[in-house]
Amino acid sequence: MKPKFLGKKNATFKSPSERILDAINRELPKEMFGEDIWNAYEFNFLSKSNQPLLLPLEIRIPATSKRTIESKSLKLYLNSYSDYISTQNIVIAKITKDLSSITKSNVTVKAMIRKNYSVKSKSLRYVKVQKNNGNLLRFNGFRSLCPVTSQPDFATIYIQHKSEVTPSKEIIDHLLTYRTKGEFHERCIEDICSHLSLSFNLKSLTIIGRFMRRGGIDINPIRSLAKKYPKKNIHDTFQ
Repeated sequence: MKPKFLGKKNATFKSPSERILDAINRELPKEMFGEDIWNAYEFNFLSKSNQPLLLPLEIRIPATSKRTIESKSLKLYLNSYSDYISTQNIVIAKITKDLSSITKSNVTVKAMIRKNYSVKSKSLRYVKVQKNNGNLLRFNGFRSLCPVTSQPDFATIYIQHKSEVTPSKEIIDHLLTYRTKGEFHERCIEDICSHLSLSFNLKSLTIIGRFMRRGGIDINPIRSLAKKYPKKNIHDTFQ
């Protein structure tokens, strides 16, 4: 891909337009489900009385979308609302329309309700080879590289499956291979899901990547072999 803005000097826009958004083509592997949850913490616009309003947003893009959005272009797009006078409902409707159009999918956008969901999980580092009946496992310290700028991205990876054994050492070894790989967040999670499924025959496998924010936005892909998967917008400690 040839990004419009990523790795380049920042541009500024005085009014919102779908043309600011930079699309990335993608194709979801067969027999995989999921979505990408984007949390945009720094969105603001002006009320009808010309007062600035801070409105953190939760954006959900289906994993089946033909395209996704390059994150820096989304940041610039959202920043273009800074002097835009409107109401919350109208602004959210416009953002939903623009993001759905650029991704060719049904994107959902809503005001973020920050809840500290308690997520019970076990560290993958301390899980021995044992039967697993759907426990949520986590791996802190995941790192990958941006394929355009080579800057590091960090995340906590959550793994849920129902199988006879959890080959924890082998899973950790695989996750560590991404430390020098240049891939976008979504592709990393898809590759992890595919690899673990094929290599270890893990059933009902779900992979959740809770990436640390950059530019006021964090991206959290979920990929699953099951149609029903955890959809809560959990906020990891490091986010």
